[in-house]
Amino acid sequence: MRSMSDDGGVGLQARLRAGRRMFEALLVWSAMAVVQATEPDADALDAQVKELYGAGRHAEAEALARQSLDIRREALGPRHPDVALSLNNLAGLLHAQGDYPAARPLFEESLDIRREALGPRHVDVAQSLNNLAMLLQAQGDYPAARPLYAESLDIWREALGPRHPDVAQSLNNLAWLLHAQGDYLAARPLCAESLDILREALGPRHPDVAKTLNNLAVLLQAQGNYPAARPLYAESLDIWREAVGPRHPHVATAPGRRRAECIRAFWTWPEVIVPL
Repeated sequence: MRSMSDDGGVGLQARLRAGRRMFEALLVWSAMAVVQATEPDADALDAQVKELYGAGRHAEAEALARQSLDIRREALGPRHPDVALSLNNLAGLLHAQGDYPAARPLFEESLDIRREALGPRHVDVAQSLNNLAMLLQAQGDYPAARPLYAESLDIWREALGPRHPDVAQSLNNLAWLLHAQGDYLAARPLCAESLDILREALGPRHPDVAKTLNNLAVLLQAQGNYPAARPLYAESLDIWREAVGPRHPHVATAPGRRRAECIRAFWTWPEVIVPL
């Protein structure tokens, strides 16, 4: 028969084990509560960032984007995909302000997290590749940008199929780089393929079709093929008139000049993808 001291020892051990389990449960609950309390805060900040960015108030948007990033890092850890999203958003804002040296490591960190967390063929990885390529191109590092654009395009094609509008945008981005390098022969078929996809996916009168018509016309003009470029400019202009009205900057003209001349040198640059 056990003594009272033995029973007391057993009871004490049982109470300690129960207390330990309760403490561990409280730790888990507390961690969940932190995430639940902070993630909506970060989402709300992202919504404000999007509004400020759209209004051109980039400095204010940047401050809120930094807060959103800090919240997610603390709540989720530094290697979570949502942290990569916040890094991408902040880098996009810095890029928009021309602060390329500050934006580059954020884009690179976002890409690294996404590759690790989501796998190398995920569409979010394609997005990060595209954005980093744009930054490198803006810095004049065309040789480094080109393979990133190409890898991004390959992932989009594999993930979404070859006729998706996002593939068309990626084709346009790579064509843009080739155009900047003066490789018009390589850029032209990419731009033509982008146009064909957009016409099929969005319809022949969509503004994105107008942009791509303009881009292809720019390439043809750069090659000296003015007869082929002129009807594309005219079709692009006609779509813009219909879509945004005759007083929009894309269709307005200075006195004594043909309307098409106003957009002949306007290459429609792709934008950094900031999915807020």
